[in-house]
Order: sequence, then C-alpha cells, then structure tokens
Amino acid sequence: MTRLVGLALLALLAASPAFALGPFDLSAGGQVGYLKADDADGGDVLLGLHAEGRYRFVGLRLEGGYLGERRFAVQVDGNAASLTTSALPFQLTANVYLPDLGEFQPYLALGAGLIRQKFTFSAGTGLEESTFVDPMWQIGAGFVIPVGAGWTTYTEYKRIFLDPEYCNTLAGRLSDVSFDANYL
Repeated sequence: MTRLVGLALLALLAASPAFALGPFDLSAGGQVGYLKADDADGGDVLLGLHAEGRYRFVGLRLEGGYLGERRFAVQVDGNAASLTTSALPFQLTANVYLPDLGEFQPYLALGAGLIRQKFTFSAGTGLEESTFVDPMWQIGAGFVIPVGAGWTTYTEYKRIFLDPEYCNTLAGRLSDVSFDANYL
C-alpha cells in the first residue's frame, strides 16, 4: 500500500505542462509508473520523460525511460538459475481521445517502440552478460486529469508485448519465459 501511495505522489510530481497553439496542443513532462512482467519475481518503477503533440482528438506521444532490475527464476540447461534484466524503453504511442467525462478525458492508446535490455544470468550457467535491442508493442487506455492552470497528469494502463530475440537464440537451453508486462 505504501508503494502505491508513493507512486501516486510521484505521478502528481510528474504532471505535464500543456501549451495550446490553436487546435494543436503540446505537452511534455516526467513519467512515473510501475511495470510487472508476467514471469518476473516482482515489478519495478519506470522513470522517464514524454512529449505529446495533439490535434483535436488524436495525439502522438514520444516516451523514453529507465526500468530498473527485474528478476526471473528460470531453467538453463535443466538447472535452476536466475535472470536479471534492466531496460531502456523508447516508444511512440498514438492516443485517440474520447469525449470529456467531467473533470477528466479518457483515451485509447496503441504504440510501438524499441527496448534496450541487459540480460545477466546467475553464475554457473555459462551465459555471459549481454545487451540487445528488441521491438515492443503496446495497447492501453487511460485518462487525462487537469491538476492546475496549464498542467495535466496522465493515468493509464498498458499491456506491453515483448519477445526478446536473445531468448529465442537460447531455445532449448532456456526455459520458456514471458517478458510481456502490465504497466500502470
């Protein structure tokens, strides 16, 4: 519970200033979220930046961030091992804004991007630390909440789809691991 309250406070601190230029709006700001991969032992905080250009009901958002360590219990050559990853995700997301619902405006999101991941296996596996860049896709929904004159905050859920090529090259050696994730 304490972690969720802390994330909510950080999200308010990451509110974005918005600038209106006729029917075109620009916003930029910080990004704070929580990401949990399907097979990870736990989730981690994602910190980043975003910028969005919006024309009427369509927005394009560019996002980049840092995702700390995630740990996975895996099998390598039939033996128990651990895998630790950290990542730098970058993505372009299209948001389609729906009509206002009072104080907030809902939207649907669809995006694609690249993620640079570092893979570190536990000792004794014979696998060295490696870094790879892979494509990622996402779908989601959220809403924009005004928090003051010219300031907004985004609250959203995304389902992220990721299939690291590195793990595919280890087929037969590495147990099946899902890196798909939920992001709040």
